[in-house]
Amino acid sequence: MKDIKDIKQKEVELFNKFKASGFQDKHSFQELHASMAPMIYRAAEKASYNSNIPLSAHEGSAAQAFLDSLRTFDPKAGAALQTCIVTG
Repeated sequence: MKDIKDIKQKEVELFNKFKASGFQDKHSFQELHASMAPMIYRAAEKASYNSNIPLSAHEGSAAQAFLDSLRTFDPKAGAALQTCIVTG
């Protein structure tokens, strides 16, 4: 099992590769999304509680928010990548 610190470091490396490609590198995006998918899904699940909107709609919204967060994330601001993804 990988150490959480190693996972976070890999996610930052993938983010940097994705950003350096002008947000066009599908492979690094897919790896980054796969790594963060459980966190994204939990956010969509929480948003769907007591909602008459289906979970799948919340998942689509969460996926779009994930991509938007990647585009606006600034590592120099001091927040972790995971924090930016969760808080949008």
